[in-house]
Amino acid sequence: MSPGVAPYVSAATSSRQAWTILERMFASQSRQRIISLKEKMGRERQGTRTVAVYLQAQRTTAAELALINDPVSDKDLILHILRGLREEFGQLRNQSRK
Repeated sequence: MSPGVAPYVSAATSSRQAWTILERMFASQSRQRIISLKEKMGRERQGTRTVAVYLQAQRTTAAELALINDPVSDKDLILHILRGLREEFGQLRNQSRK
């Protein structure tokens, strides 16, 4: 067991109890991470970046969500991407609302 984890499970009276403590601790962190990544995806805007750089940022966030077992559907990813495009892509952005 790593020294960083030991203080959290030192009061456990069985290996099962220690495991339960760790599961709860890391599950909570995973939920927080999922919420954080989903918020990031919703706030992400193209801004001054190229479309390619902006798309890569959104894909990276989607990949991170998939790695922690909360994948983003293709449809939702496309909607997030379209909503974050600059105004010059207004016609394309409006297609996402239909």
